[in-house]
Amino acid sequence: MAPPEPLRETAARLEAELGDGIAQCVHCGLCLSACPTYVELGREMDSPRGRLYLLRALGEGRIEPTATVLEHLDLCLDCCGCETACPSGVEYGRIIEGARAILEPGRRRSWSGRAVRHLALRVLLPPRRAVDPRVGQERRPPDLGRQRLQLAQPLRQQAQRSAAAG
Repeated sequence: MAPPEPLRETAARLEAELGDGIAQCVHCGLCLSACPTYVELGREMDSPRGRLYLLRALGEGRIEPTATVLEHLDLCLDCCGCETACPSGVEYGRIIEGARAILEPGRRRSWSGRAVRHLALRVLLPPRRAVDPRVGQERRPPDLGRQRLQLAQPLRQQAQRSAAAG
């Protein structure tokens, strides 16, 4: 029996948008010790490697996005510790964020769940673009040397005036 149309569309989107990144994983397991949810829970499906397995199965239409599958994906803290440990360069953060964006519209949430989510994501944690106008622009570390020189200039001028007067 073929899955319903919305599930086929979701699977196709996951495969098209994230398939290459998911395929990069060589399943070596070096990410396991870098993942706080895996270290804490000790379950393969709560590791980056396990979540990539789930996303691959979702993209191929072998499994459906059930509450259990979505819970495993939701437990990711998105800390990207696994990316630094990965020898294959899998961009796990981009993959998990993309998967969440694709899967979110099809989720059923209770009224209280929607209210808590709205409060947390819209009120307590405003969108980054509202907080940081540079979102979307190239980010460079601040030039601290130049800032220190600018801050020190009035002190230097005052010292020169004191030396000239005294």
